[in-house]
Amino acid sequence: MSLAWVVSRKKTLVSRAVRLRLPFNRGVESNDMELMNAFFDEKTRELVTLAKGRGLTDCGIQTRWRYDGDRFRLVRYAEEPSCDSWHGPDAWPTLWITR
Repeated sequence: MSLAWVVSRKKTLVSRAVRLRLPFNRGVESNDMELMNAFFDEKTRELVTLAKGRGLTDCGIQTRWRYDGDRFRLVRYAEEPSCDSWHGPDAWPTLWITR
């Protein structure tokens, strides 16, 4: 699991942990997402997470988040429950897109 922090750019530097909360219920106890295999995509200016179901990366959950100045908001949620050795995260079914 990765940890991420938002740090203010003002002279008194203040940091706070990033909390990723899904805007929908996915049938588990909490709507909070863990930062797994997270990186910041400079091109799209989005935080990307990838929770692999196994090492082949043929199943799991991929999310993309955009910072709005206050918090990260979900942009895309894709999930592939079947570990079938068939395709990677960019081809997983997209279950949520923010407009």
